[in-house]
Amino acid sequence: MFVLHIPSWYPDDSKPFTGNFIERHIEAIALKMPSVTLKVVETNQRTVTRTVEEVSPNNKVCTYYVTRKRSLLGRLFNKFLFGYYYIRGGQFIEQQFGKPSLLHLHVAFPRGSVAVQFKKKWKVPLLLTEHWSGYHARNYPLLPLKVKKELHKTWSHIDGITTVSEYLLNEIQERFPVSQSAIIYNVVDHHLFQPQPVSFPPIKLIHISTLDEDAKNFQGILEAVWEMRKKRNDFVLNVVSEFIKPQYEQWVVDHQLSDTVHFLGSKSSEEVAELLAQHHFLILYSNYENQPCVISEAFSCGKPVLSSNVGGIPEIISPDRGVIIAPQKTELLIAALEQFMDNFDRYNAENIREYAINHFSKEVIAEKFWQFYQKFTIFSHRDKKCRTQ
Repeated sequence: MFVLHIPSWYPDDSKPFTGNFIERHIEAIALKMPSVTLKVVETNQRTVTRTVEEVSPNNKVCTYYVTRKRSLLGRLFNKFLFGYYYIRGGQFIEQQFGKPSLLHLHVAFPRGSVAVQFKKKWKVPLLLTEHWSGYHARNYPLLPLKVKKELHKTWSHIDGITTVSEYLLNEIQERFPVSQSAIIYNVVDHHLFQPQPVSFPPIKLIHISTLDEDAKNFQGILEAVWEMRKKRNDFVLNVVSEFIKPQYEQWVVDHQLSDTVHFLGSKSSEEVAELLAQHHFLILYSNYENQPCVISEAFSCGKPVLSSNVGGIPEIISPDRGVIIAPQKTELLIAALEQFMDNFDRYNAENIREYAINHFSKEVIAEKFWQFYQKFTIFSHRDKKCRTQ
């Protein structure tokens, strides 16, 4: 008995952080249930067609590779190959491991059609875990009609859903009601993300995001820092992002903030953990979110968080773990920043970290997924013997 995972997003060589929260979910599930992940990815240099990686004894990843092509005809051919390799992948997995007991789709678009084909083939339950902000009321009307049609086709076959926040679940249920649902947070490796003593002064702020302006409102943070810099010079803001945004770097130069705002570029998970531990608090002032992993990672390091009151963020930030304020209100952010910088040392790092371990650790999330799986009749009392201890 095993679960077959179909992720719409998953890290690969060209995008090492894309969907890493899905990868962590699957790693957690594998603590309780044998898991096989099937994915097809584009690559610039194709050396093999298929690889099977054993992440752990209970967790295997089967990957098919499609050589990236630039021409229109080449892209159309690649689209065909994606579908073909998923079919071949399903056949290979059935030959190697047998028929899965359950299908677990991670994000409905664009791989939902693949999961639906497998459900029809094997006649097993299809569960979905969603992370996507496309369901938000502000975003869903803007989706292309083609995407909406694909979503509706996929959702007509979904037996149960989990989301990373209550906010996201409510947004989804407005459009795609599903009777079986659960809220299961993202995973944080609390062994990697640990507290450290932090030198003072200066006060060290850190921002970690994609710097996508529509979602993250990084310009709002820069403007607040600029105003704060007129009042005080006892702080720095370090920025971590895998994406280069020259317009922000130029804005910092133009506003003479080069000694205050530093762009550190892309960092590995280990480096992010080290950086979070070396700062006094995290700042995130998004226009919309679900449940940002970086907040729970900061908590695991014992760090408080200053953030906006959007999406699922209010569900995890309480007064003893940080401050949340209305989005797109630069004057509120400036006031909150000053208050935070004057009072960051009042937060109890041990309590913040304890909250993270109790809510986001791999073991806690694994148990929540296992309990959710029990809602489906495919799992009998006999199947529980497959749980790993």
